[in-house]
Amino acid sequence: YVRMIKHFVQACLEYSDEQLRRHLDIYIWFADRLTEAKENGWIAYEYIPAEMRTSFGKLMESLDEFIVYRNSRKEVLDGFCENIGSFIIFGCGYYGRKTYYAMKKRDYRGIGFMDNSSDLQGKEMYGISIISPDKIPDIPADTGYLIANEKHAAEIQNQIITGNSRAKVLAVELEMLL
Repeated sequence: YVRMIKHFVQACLEYSDEQLRRHLDIYIWFADRLTEAKENGWIAYEYIPAEMRTSFGKLMESLDEFIVYRNSRKEVLDGFCENIGSFIIFGCGYYGRKTYYAMKKRDYRGIGFMDNSSDLQGKEMYGISIISPDKIPDIPADTGYLIANEKHAAEIQNQIITGNSRAKVLAVELEMLL
């Protein structure tokens, strides 16, 4: 059931509002099966990936709840990026790549990468150098930071703020990107 939840949530995140409504029968089929599994105790909440729990909860409430939630999260990201000239994606893993593609799709410019891994620092990702967090004090104050690491977002935010107390920071969520 966990695999089923992952596929269900991922597909719902990737489909547009219109596509989701057009395939309501598929949504209902998944929601019915997963409701039954939940009621029978076949789904253990702690086994659902943390980054999918909120979306899964909204999907189980209703499709409209999910769509409203997802769109509100995208608006947060867009609002953050509109007030920034350039930004740095902090994290070069799965979320970093997803964040990069989401920003390219939205046609935002001025992208940089930062990571705590000394193995990545100095290398390139998509032709962009990956810099060390040691450079935070040297980065212009109007640069925004998109934290692309869900597990360590709070620690990374503290790290950024320690390096530049006026930094603009947003922890990226999966719902914001797809």
